[in-house]
Amino acid sequence: AREYIESLPTVDLNDFDLRKLTHDVERDVELLRSLYDKTAELAEADGKLERLKELLAGDLKGQKVLIFSSFKDTSRYVHRSLTEDADWLATADDPHVRRIDSGNHPDERGGILSQFAPIGSGDSVPPDNEIDILVSTDVLSEGQNLQDCGTIINYDLTWNPIRLVQRNGRIDRLGS
Repeated sequence: AREYIESLPTVDLNDFDLRKLTHDVERDVELLRSLYDKTAELAEADGKLERLKELLAGDLKGQKVLIFSSFKDTSRYVHRSLTEDADWLATADDPHVRRIDSGNHPDERGGILSQFAPIGSGDSVPPDNEIDILVSTDVLSEGQNLQDCGTIINYDLTWNPIRLVQRNGRIDRLGS
């Protein structure tokens, strides 16, 4: 890495109007802060997330649920919102919630899948260690046997309808 950096051409700061550049960056920061301030209230009232929580604590309570999102940031947002909401956790009977995405080490994924779908993975997992709700990106959408799960929720819809079929195919398996 050091060799690469040293091979880059030297930049002459005199080629840039640093005062204008600084001013432009400060203006961009002000604009971004303004946008954040205008939208912060919207982020506080996330009706879709609240509806998800209602379903998980209501009709889907006690069931294994797989929640798919196309985006890692969204899956992490959903996971964090579920696991950090003490009131919801109590209402939902304190389900074991985990997430899986490209940030998980491949070796860790196998353990998570075993805990979520011990029958599908052919593993023996104590009931206290089983995962009730798994939030995932499409890293899980192909080649997994998750027929222990009865419900898939597509938190966001992918642009590719084949992805939806692949997601459903994780739980709709022979013998399920």
